[in-house]
Amino acid sequence: MKDFPAYVVESFEDLKEWVRYVSKERASDVKDFDNLKNTFMSGRKSGIVPTGAATSSTDRIGDYNADEDYFYLVVPVGATSEWRRVAWTAW
Repeated sequence: MKDFPAYVVESFEDLKEWVRYVSKERASDVKDFDNLKNTFMSGRKSGIVPTGAATSSTDRIGDYNADEDYFYLVVPVGATSEWRRVAWTAW
């Protein structure tokens, strides 16, 4: 959430404008908060590093692991799920 700067009200119109601004920004914050499940990863660290895309009966969407070359994550694919990997890169 954003911190709002101190605001000096010099007129009633200034106050109304600031209230509109804060209301709009807070509405965006609420929308962002409601979408947290789509923003943050939820899952558990898997006990194994996968060797392929196929999931086992114990793997759940959101499960993850990593090694020195890749980050692995179980993602939904249609009605099933599979492991995906992303290579680590330097900044």
